Amino acid sequence: MTTNGHEPVDHVPYSQSRPDHFGLTKREWFAGMAMQGLASRDDRHDLRNIAVDAVTLADNTLKMLEEF
Repeated sequence: MTTNGHEPVDHVPYSQSRPDHFGLTKREWFAGMAMQGLASRDDRHDLRNIAVDAVTLADNTLKMLEEF
């Protein structure tokens, strides 16, 4: 897995009430987007397989982006 995937998608301004909160990581965002697409096309709705496939797609996307 790439370290780039742990960076935040959007810059979230520092908050004294939540100094450790930076929003979704790129990996989480890519996985969520992939999950939407997979779930919309899967009639069986096997959620565990959809989630595993979505994370795999997110990791592969991040890996490919590092190559460019």
